[in-house]
Amino acid sequence: MPPRYKYSTRCNTFFEVFIRRQTYQTNWLFRNKKPVIVVVLWRRVSPRNVYFSCKPFCKCFGFLLNLSFTMKKLVFVSSIQVFPPMSGGQLRSANLCRALAKLGYDVSIYSLTGRKEQYLNQTQSFQQDVEPGVTEFVNMNPLFGFVQFLFYRLNLPPLWVTWILKVLIPMELRKLLSDSELVVLDFPFLHPLFKKIKAEKWLNTHNAEFELWKSPFVASWVKRVELSALAQADKVLFCSEKDLEVFLNLTPEIKSKSSIVSNGVNLAKYQTDPALRIQVRQQWNAENKKVFLFTGSSYEPNREAFAFLKRFCAENRNALKELNVLVLVAGTVSIEKIEEDHFKVLGRVEDLIPYFAASDFGLNPVTEGSGMNVKMIEYMAAGLPLVSTSFGCRGLDLTHGESVFTFERQNLLEAIRNVTCLSVERRQQLTLNAFNQNENRIDMMKALQMTGLKL
Repeated sequence: MPPRYKYSTRCNTFFEVFIRRQTYQTNWLFRNKKPVIVVVLWRRVSPRNVYFSCKPFCKCFGFLLNLSFTMKKLVFVSSIQVFPPMSGGQLRSANLCRALAKLGYDVSIYSLTGRKEQYLNQTQSFQQDVEPGVTEFVNMNPLFGFVQFLFYRLNLPPLWVTWILKVLIPMELRKLLSDSELVVLDFPFLHPLFKKIKAEKWLNTHNAEFELWKSPFVASWVKRVELSALAQADKVLFCSEKDLEVFLNLTPEIKSKSSIVSNGVNLAKYQTDPALRIQVRQQWNAENKKVFLFTGSSYEPNREAFAFLKRFCAENRNALKELNVLVLVAGTVSIEKIEEDHFKVLGRVEDLIPYFAASDFGLNPVTEGSGMNVKMIEYMAAGLPLVSTSFGCRGLDLTHGESVFTFERQNLLEAIRNVTCLSVERRQQLTLNAFNQNENRIDMMKALQMTGLKL
C-alpha cells in the first residue's frame, strides 16, 4: 500500500482504503480534483474492499473513515536536466521518476544545469510540468552552466558539483529538501547534499564511475566520492549486478541497503503502428534493406564504438552493399552526418521511436564502460533482435544463439552475414527469448517492484 495514504486502525478493521493511481488519466483527475466513479467491493473481513479514485471524495467524507489524505513528497536531484531525455543516463533517470510517480509519489525534480542551447538563448531558470505527478525545476545559473561546460570540454568528471555543493546550495533546492519526505540523488557527485537532508536518502547510480577514467589519479578521486556517497545513503540503487559486486568488494557493509534497479523503460512507448515502419523506410529508400540500428549519446564508450563502426563501414563498403545492409546511427554520439547507401549517420534526433520501428536489428559494438547499456533495453522493448559484443550484454540474461548474436569486433562482418540469413520466424524467436529472459529488467515498474523496496 503506497505510504502516502494513511488510514486508522479502526478503519482497517473492516476495510482498507486504496487510492488507485495507475494511469495518467487517473493522475490527471487527481490534479484537477474531478469526481470519478467510486467502486465498492464488500467482503466480510478482508482488506482492499473499498477503492476510491477521487481526492475530493476523501476530503469530504474521509472523516467518516478517520482517513487523512496526504501525498508523499519526493525530491529527485540531478546535476543535469532530465526531461526530455537525450541520453541513456537521462533516460534511466526519467523512467525512474515516472515509475515512482505511478507508485504514489509526488515527484519534484531539481536539475542544477540546463542545456547548451538554453544558455545560448539566455533562458532563465524555469519549471516544466512533465506529466501528472512529475515536475522539473531547471536552474539556469550561468556560473553552473559555464563550469559544467568547462569540465566537459576538458574531459573531466563532474567533480565541480561536489565542490560547489559543499559551499553553495541554491535557495529553491534548500526549500524543496526541507519539505521532502524522500530525497533521491542522481549520481554520487551530489553527496554533500546528504548532510543537509533530514528525510530518507536514496542514491541512484548509473555506473561504477571510477572505472570510466583511465587516469589513476582521477579514478581514485572519483572512487573516494562514490564511497562517501554510498556510506551516507539509506538506500542505494544499482543498475546491474556487476556494479553492485564491484562496490561490495570495496565496502561490504552496503549490502543490506543495496538493490538492483535496471535501466527499465515504459514498454507502451515502444509499441508502434506498422505504417510508421513503412513510412520511415521509404524516406531512406531502404524498403528492401536489412537495417542495423546503433543508438548512442556522446558518452565516451559510445564515441569509441562509433569510431570503430565508421571504420568498419568504410572498409567493408562493397560487402555491406552486396548483403543489402544499411548501418544506421542515431543520437548525439556523432555531430557528423553521413548519407551513404550502406551507412547513414543522423546525428541528434528528437525522437528515436520511428528509428526503432523502421529497423531490423539492434546493434551494439560497445567494448568499454560500466553499468548496463540502455540501448540494449530499448532494442528489446522495441522487439529488435540483438547483435552485440559480449561486453555489451553485461547486466542482462542473454545467451548466444538463443536470445542474442554476440561477436568480436574482428568478426562483425561474419555476424552480419549470419543474422541476415535468418528466417523471420527465427528472428522473432530470438526477440521473444531475449524479452522473456529479461522482462523484469526491461519494464521499469517491474524492476522497482522486484527489489522489494518499501514504497
